[in-house]
Amino acid sequence: MKNEIVRLGIILFLITAIAAGILAVSNDITAEIIVKTEEEASSGPEVAGAVIPGAVKFEALDAEIISKIAAANEKFVDAKIVLDSAGKQLGYAIRTLSVVPGYGGDMELYVGLSMDGKLEGIKVLALQETPGLGTNVEKKSFQDQFVGKTSDMVLQVVKVPSSNENEINALAGATFSTLSFTSAVNNAMSIYENFIKQGSDASEIEAEKELTEAEMAALLVPNGFSFEAVDSALLETIKLTNEKFINLQMVKDEAGNHVGYAISTLSQSKGYNGDMEITVGIDLSDLITGIMVDKTNETPGLGTKVGEKEFKGQFIGKESSNQFKIVLNNAFSDEEIDTVAGATMSSNSFTSAVNNALSIYAEFIKK
Repeated sequence: MKNEIVRLGIILFLITAIAAGILAVSNDITAEIIVKTEEEASSGPEVAGAVIPGAVKFEALDAEIISKIAAANEKFVDAKIVLDSAGKQLGYAIRTLSVVPGYGGDMELYVGLSMDGKLEGIKVLALQETPGLGTNVEKKSFQDQFVGKTSDMVLQVVKVPSSNENEINALAGATFSTLSFTSAVNNAMSIYENFIKQGSDASEIEAEKELTEAEMAALLVPNGFSFEAVDSALLETIKLTNEKFINLQMVKDEAGNHVGYAISTLSQSKGYNGDMEITVGIDLSDLITGIMVDKTNETPGLGTKVGEKEFKGQFIGKESSNQFKIVLNNAFSDEEIDTVAGATMSSNSFTSAVNNALSIYAEFIKK
């Protein structure tokens, strides 16, 4: 009886071991098939043909370019060269998440752009929108609005029939989904414009030039050449009373003369993707003389326009005693600032940072 129990135990053990081995082998085989299927679903011939008509395959883009894009753009997923059956390059495919969440979260798109920066096609890889409403972004009738747009555009969603080249008609009952889809397309076009277009012939992109201390000082205050730390006790006092304050430095000219101040601060109002960090230059006449954006996570090609001369220039030359407010258009008074079209939150965030710097200047520095 005892031997019989042992024999049955051994048989059961062998059966279990063999079954486990078979399952392990089949799992390995199945896993390879699943990986291959998922790869084909996201980068196979069907996807290549959807993003650029006539394309049949993808080729890897230079790893250095991929790394630079990934470091600068958190919504970026991948980018590839698009080829036809003869191996001729037709353009690029940029894979990105949406910058603006849809009704069910981020979308993931592949956007195809020709060698001259025209949008050729779009493939939706993932979305969780409402069936019959938000999922209509996958329809050809909706996506055809984007075809032919160029990478230098910033597309805007409108609820009335579009009248401008950069306008996209919102889907009825699915504005969030339309905005999310469009933000992904804008992100892809911005990536192409800022990283790939410049390197399409050379396969390399020059690293952005870092400013020297003298260049930064001159951008913030005329004739600025260097920075000098202020009294540490003053810095500690400001930090205790202002949670958004980062730093305060004196600006000196080449001869060592004091010509102004540089105040670094976070924004008091969040932008679309969090706080901004800026530095405001103020001369000894109490005028705003320069502004540098030190850090921002705003939508490329849209919210990032607050760092451009056209927007920043509205503050330059104005009295440091101002507290600015943004208006939708036609700023009239010295305290009014025209918002960047389609980037009200970013404009407000930037302006709140400037206002904080001015408050610090008025309370702790101005005599």
